[in-house]
Amino acid sequence: LDTKPTSLLRTALQLYWMPMAAAAALCCVLLGSWWCQHQLRQWDEEIAMMLDSVNEEDQQLSTLHDAEDVLSEYHKLQSHAARGPIGELVHAIATCLPADTRVDWFSLDENDRLILKGNMLGGDRSYEIIKALRQLPQIEEVSLESVGRSSKLGKTGTLFEIHCELAARPTRSTDTEIASIPAVGASR
Repeated sequence: LDTKPTSLLRTALQLYWMPMAAAAALCCVLLGSWWCQHQLRQWDEEIAMMLDSVNEEDQQLSTLHDAEDVLSEYHKLQSHAARGPIGELVHAIATCLPADTRVDWFSLDENDRLILKGNMLGGDRSYEIIKALRQLPQIEEVSLESVGRSSKLGKTGTLFEIHCELAARPTRSTDTEIASIPAVGASR
């Protein structure tokens, strides 16, 4: 029998190929696992940075909304101040109404409309009241909302409700004054 001696390498491969393949497969699995964990850590870091950025933007947006609210209130106050003292308006209305007219209720609603409710003893002369109110420089628009009959102490009268839009006076503020309002939460 002729047996050839086999090389050491061939013998080693025949004996150890299975464990070497398993070791290579295990190395591939471990390397893949490490790479996946590394990627997950990177994604977690990126997500954390994005969340920080979103939180910061939310805070800036909240600050902006607060500043807009302050500016809106400023504009409301400015429009109220531009109309002048309410005493002047009450005096102007009281002097322009017919003598037999009595204003029982005087108010400004949430839209800055003047509401007058009262009584006329000399019959329905509501259109005279409207004409007199329209001539006042403080009033822009006048509308008759309701008219009705009343009877008190044996006297007959006419009840009325009139709504008026107040005229805004031109303001002296400029855009730079409005822009100089400090931001909410700003330190001094």
